[in-house]
Amino acid sequence: MKKQLLWGVLLFAAGFSSCQKDSFKPVNDESGKGKSTKVNVVQPTYYYADLVLQPRQPGETFDTYKTSWGAADIKVTGTPSWNTVKYPNLQNGVPAFGAAYGAYVGVNGVEFNIVGEEDVITVSAGSTPYFNFQAFHKDLSTYQDSLEKWHKTNDPKPNPDLNTYPLIYTYVKLSYTDPTAHIITTTGKLIRVTTGSHLAIATIDYPLPAAQGSTVTYPTFLGGVPHPDNPNQYYHIFGHDGKITKINDSDCKSASGTYTATSNQFIFIVNVTIVKNDGTTVTYTGQTVDLS
Repeated sequence: MKKQLLWGVLLFAAGFSSCQKDSFKPVNDESGKGKSTKVNVVQPTYYYADLVLQPRQPGETFDTYKTSWGAADIKVTGTPSWNTVKYPNLQNGVPAFGAAYGAYVGVNGVEFNIVGEEDVITVSAGSTPYFNFQAFHKDLSTYQDSLEKWHKTNDPKPNPDLNTYPLIYTYVKLSYTDPTAHIITTTGKLIRVTTGSHLAIATIDYPLPAAQGSTVTYPTFLGGVPHPDNPNQYYHIFGHDGKITKINDSDCKSASGTYTATSNQFIFIVNVTIVKNDGTTVTYTGQTVDLS
């Protein structure tokens, strides 16, 4: 996945003024003897902060949102996307992706990564060398590997079983702040919500909702297409029902063509045209490479 780094400036503004918290109330158990017994229910840790839509400035053709996250005021620009087939109706926790992030005033910034169908962000306030980027990217890479392995095993398949589907909060921690440092770092992810502008930044452990559709299928991972200039580099392509529908490489826009199966379930015969971000195209006819 392409990692993008946007450094901005931060306000040291602690707190989450626009946070919405999921909460559970204690349950009273009325016994036959007229006694009341309180049952303790664990308060969930997850929450989100609504993105507040800002007025467009003269000449702007894009949306800008603002919220407080971690110890900073951050802005989110653009029009995020989400899987409308899997999640046709509005509900809390639907993962969103494709926005851009920045900070308002200060000395640090916001980093974001698109992983699967989620924008994952970190907000740092203080001195950036104290943020453990290495640990964060290691956990993020482990999650990405698990996600790809899951899709190789389960595509095409109906809605994912959340008992086996890799969930980001089991890999990425809530914070990567060095306890000895004078810095606050907070992770988060972009989600759809039923309040405010219907977009929010949530904690990593915010639960992934079950898919609403009953006929959702995922494209089959077809394997690697050799790069014409580098035999050790491959394009990762996906297809469905004999047609190539997707390419999972950050320097490419799209892939189209056809494929047929072989006796090896991990190798396909493809006729594909790949369009790169710079407008050039790559065509390939032949077997894909098993990258499992």
